Amino acid sequence: MTDQDNFSRALKLLADGRLDEARIYLEELLRQDPDNPDLLYNLGLCYVDLGQLDQGIELLGRCLQVAPQHSHACVALGIAYQKKGDLARAKEATSQALAADPRNPVALKNLGAILGREGDSLRALYYLRQSYQANPQDPQTVYGLAFAYMEMGDIEQAQKHFQMVLDMPAPAELGALARTGLRESAV
Repeated sequence: MTDQDNFSRALKLLADGRLDEARIYLEELLRQDPDNPDLLYNLGLCYVDLGQLDQGIELLGRCLQVAPQHSHACVALGIAYQKKGDLARAKEATSQALAADPRNPVALKNLGAILGREGDSLRALYYLRQSYQANPQDPQTVYGLAFAYMEMGDIEQAQKHFQMVLDMPAPAELGALARTGLRESAV
């Protein structure tokens, strides 16, 4: 098998959720090509998904040293910092992703979520609306919009968006949160 075949296999394993197997392929490929931004990004993302945040952050940081405009690495780094509870660094990395790609719907959604967690509902709504325009089928974005509208006191829009989540193929946990939001907004 060629390195490209092994990389393709690793990506398939990642997509299938077989993270430990993907990690083995990616680590071996990275030993052979330690400055490859695609390998650094995918292995960093793999570690983040495995819950090994420090290793993921280190690899994603190395990816950004090699490829500073790698917006997906910035998004992944922001997610890793969010998982660690470091909203300041998460916001910084996510903002860097938007500087590299202002229309990145995941970065827009994540910045909206960070701002919402910080209590800045108006700015959160701004970024979540932009994310929704780019990707209206993302239930997390729609839920974020519902929550931001709720925080802003726009109950009608909040209920509309909570219902939209329920009408989408969304993860069960998100559906449960949307049902709770609908109940709470009806009070």
